[in-house]
Parts: sequence; C-alpha cells; structure tokens
Amino acid sequence: SEDEIGQLTQTFNYMAEKLSKSMKEISKEKNKLEVILHNMTDGVIAFDSEGNLSHVNSAALDMLEISDMPETFKEFSSKFDFNINIYFDLKNSITKEAIFPVSKKYIKATFSPFFVSKKDMGGIIVVLADITEQKKLDDMRKEFVANVSHELRTPLTTVKTYTETLMEGAMDDRETAMEFLSIINTEADRMAFLVRDLLQLSRFDNHQIELNITKVNLNEVMEENIRQSKIHAENKNQTLTFIPRPTEIPIDCDRERINQVVNNILTNSIKYSLEGAVIKSWIEEDDEYFKVIVKDNGLGIKKDDLGRIFERFYRADKARSRSMGGTGLGLAIAKEIMEIHGGKITAESDYGKGTTMTLWFPKEFKNLNIK
Repeated sequence: SEDEIGQLTQTFNYMAEKLSKSMKEISKEKNKLEVILHNMTDGVIAFDSEGNLSHVNSAALDMLEISDMPETFKEFSSKFDFNINIYFDLKNSITKEAIFPVSKKYIKATFSPFFVSKKDMGGIIVVLADITEQKKLDDMRKEFVANVSHELRTPLTTVKTYTETLMEGAMDDRETAMEFLSIINTEADRMAFLVRDLLQLSRFDNHQIELNITKVNLNEVMEENIRQSKIHAENKNQTLTFIPRPTEIPIDCDRERINQVVNNILTNSIKYSLEGAVIKSWIEEDDEYFKVIVKDNGLGIKKDDLGRIFERFYRADKARSRSMGGTGLGLAIAKEIMEIHGGKITAESDYGKGTTMTLWFPKEFKNLNIK
C-alpha cells in the first residue's frame, strides 16, 4: 500500500536487504581472514582485554607443539615461562618481544596491543616466528668471532711476552735470544696461516674462488700425496699405504686444491694416530662417484663431535688439537673445496678405534659457475 504502513514496510525491506548484504560481506571477510590466518607460516594468537583466548591458528599450535591452547594469557605465559607483566605493559601501547625454547626450537613472540578506541584496549595479538635457524647462525657467528679472537690472542700474547723479555736484557744472551726469536717466528707463522685460511674461507663465501680445471689421474694424485706424507708417518713409526686402482682414474679438478684436501686428510690421520698406527687408503667407485677412502686405527672421534668436525674452528679435543698445531679450519676448507667440485667429504668413526674419511669425486664434473 501507499500509506504509512506501506512506506514503513518498504523501509524495513530496504534495511533488511542492506543488512543481509552487510552480513554477507562480514562473513566473507571473516572467512577470508580465517583462511589467511590458518595458512600463515607464522603463528598468530589473540587474547581479549580480559586476557582470555579468542583466536589461535594451526601454525601457532604446531610451533608450540601442543594440541590445545591455554585458555588465558596467564596460563600461556606460565606454560612457556615468560613474564606475565608483558600483558600489562602492552596497555601503554608498547610492543614487546620474548624468545623462549620449545623442545629443540627457539620461538620469538611479538606482543602487540589492539584498541577498540583511543583509550580502550581490545586485547593483544601474539605473533610467533620460528627463529631456530637464525639463532643457530647467530650463535655460530659469535662462536666464530670468539674462536678467531682466541686463536689470535694466544700467539700474540706469546710474541709480546718473549719480545718484552728480550727487550729487558735477554738479547745479551745469544743462545736464549735465538731460542726466543725462534718461538716468536713460529707464532708469527701460526698467525699467518690463520689469516691465510680465513681469507680462503672468505673467498669461498663470496664465490671468488678461481678453479684451474684440468684432467688428472686420481691414482697419481694419491701416490704423490702419500710420498710427501710418508716421512711424517715414519717419524711416528706408522705404516702409511695406498692401494691404487689397476686402471687410470681420470677426473676433472683443480689439482692444487685437491692436493690440499688429500694432504689435510692424510696429515690428520697421522697427527691423531698413535705410534705404530696403520693408515690405509684406496679408491672405490659406484655409478656416480670415485671414492678416495683413508682409514686409520687412531684416536677416533666421539659420536657427538662427528657431525660438527667440518664446522669452522670446531675441535673435538681442543687441548690436544691446539697442542698439535693447525688452525682448526682445515676440514672446513676441505669441505668447501670438495663441494665446489660437485663432490663431498664424509666421516665415520669408532671412538678409540679409528676414523674413516671418504672423498667423493663426481665422475662427471659439474660446472658450478665459480668465478
């Protein structure tokens, strides 16, 4: 009808239509937000102004390794052991962060408030990020800096001590002076070797390594390095042997750098094996690789240390390693050299019984575009 009741009816119908559209838009946005939140790689948790849980996505549950989220912020903070005062600080619009462990992972939580008005806080949003890898790299960086500082400080202290002794009058005793100068020279060489190895690793990291690739016979490479190392083995009454393959083994490689790798492996076997030890080496092959194997019956490596021996400056036995010389970077450099040749280096060990190192050379050299 056209009367007032009719007009009121039309108005109600118009309002109902608009309300229906608004509800559909809200529902659509809500569903879209739900999909986004549940497909995020970061965990998201929301608490209302009373500290009660209002939302959590599946990524948060996976990161925290739980199936049910604590119902309140207090329970949440208590379960993962961070300061509940964070919640009250957020009322001052201050974003807070906390890092806490979950099993073997490290989770960073960022707490941000949201407001329904300028003064009234509607609650807080907690965004979780898995920073395990980042923390591991950061810890490795700190350890690396500490190790470099230690490795340089030790010889520098020795050089300074002996220099001061010479300046205070030891120069007048020629025999003592020559002994001190010899020690200073040795420590200077040690620092030079350390700097050289650090520069070499830096070039690997920045892809500034130039490879002089030629065709070489792997049998010849091994025989050459065995000859060079034999004198050191004989000084400890050790037996160092190599069983060559009956035919030539042609590989594409930078001979100088591969010599560096083989020499490092043989030197380590000799250094960390006792008097009278037996060190054997030979070559095997499979469909993809030629494998140079060096096996000793020396000190061996503990299982916990075995996975870390190719890390920079990592020493399974720090006191023994330093007393035997070296920079602690040899195996890290060997690993880098093998990898830019498309190969790899692996280790197996039985602590107290010996170690087996294997160098994997690809039968088909892969151009890794190294400058």
